[in-house]
Amino acid sequence: MKIMDMTKSAAAALLLTVLALGATQARAQQFEEARGNGDGPHAAVHVSFFSPLGTNGLRAPQYTNDFSLNMLVGVSKSERYLTIGGLANIVKSHASGLQIAGLGNYVGDGFLGVQLGGIGNIVGEEVLGLQFGGVFNTAGADMVGLQLSGVFNGAEDVTGFQVGGVANAAESVEGFQIGGVANLAGGVMGIQLGGVFNSAAGGVAGIQISGVGNHAGDVSGLQIGGLFNIARNVSGVQLAGLVNVADRSDYPIGLVNIIKDGEMAAGVNYNDLGTISLQFRSGGRVLYGIVGLGYNHRVSESRDAVSAIAGFGAHIGVTKWFRINNELTFENFGVFGGGNSGTDSDDDDFDATFRTGYSLLPAFRLGRLELFGGPGIYYVHSSEPAMFDIFPKSSLWEKPRADRRQQVYIGWQAGLQFIF
Repeated sequence: MKIMDMTKSAAAALLLTVLALGATQARAQQFEEARGNGDGPHAAVHVSFFSPLGTNGLRAPQYTNDFSLNMLVGVSKSERYLTIGGLANIVKSHASGLQIAGLGNYVGDGFLGVQLGGIGNIVGEEVLGLQFGGVFNTAGADMVGLQLSGVFNGAEDVTGFQVGGVANAAESVEGFQIGGVANLAGGVMGIQLGGVFNSAAGGVAGIQISGVGNHAGDVSGLQIGGLFNIARNVSGVQLAGLVNVADRSDYPIGLVNIIKDGEMAAGVNYNDLGTISLQFRSGGRVLYGIVGLGYNHRVSESRDAVSAIAGFGAHIGVTKWFRINNELTFENFGVFGGGNSGTDSDDDDFDATFRTGYSLLPAFRLGRLELFGGPGIYYVHSSEPAMFDIFPKSSLWEKPRADRRQQVYIGWQAGLQFIF
């Protein structure tokens, strides 16, 4: 149901974006009425070197022009169809059509159409259309359409797309924010895609994806962070390479999950290979992460005996005192300098010993103590002959060689943990 809710949220956001863009014609008509072209003088063509050296002379700031060609910098009240500036175009009121400038375009009020600025575009109020800036684009009010820049885009409310080489900022977004480094928004209905970081303090209905981390208020959908995710209440999934933080999140997928109304537990485990370990489990009502550090008493070389353990699990609740835990874990030996043990090789090849697999663990709870244990199916691999002694005697499948051994077998683990 959570995955369905997430999908519906993203689809609804995209639909709203399409509908809003489809309503641009009606908004454009309102824009034309607001422009007030009947006020002040009008010129079909305006040519200037720089103001006031032009066909409109000293009164250029009072003119509404259909077409303007400005060799360096042009100034006008309004522009209707085409405005070209060698360096810049300065429009005190409204503008529409196509604006092209070597450095930048400035419009004091609203803009309808396409702006192309070598460095940037600045609009004081609403933008309906497209802004393409080599460095930046800004809209003082709503942005309906597309902002595309090499560095930064800013607007009040965005319906459509913001694509910035470095960052994007908006009060609210219905559509897409794509930033090479970061995206900042008050709230998002749609998708935030940031190379490093995304923030939507007002909440997200849709998807946040970043290379490092995401921050949001309430989330209905999906958060994917390379290292971390932070949110308040999550209706959906949090997926992080390391840490998830939330007040409520039933489906966090991360090694460490700090969930206010969730569960954290620390305990001792023992498995069939002879590893005793300290493990920390943390997560929500359903999903949780596992990290641990173990020591295997069957390994002769102490540098190979220490193992690191990581994994993910899912609770299946049955009663208040009984549940079934399902876990996928990975245990890697020799974390304090193992490798090439028991061999005479002088090369730098990395020799690895690890076990990975699935465990089915019935768990009985008494107060804050939980006792669990059960069978599992595992794959164990080693390219260190000195580690071959820890392999089980029986297996479902094995591939022994003088320098490498692989095995699939039925094993077990058991443990006791304190829940806090």
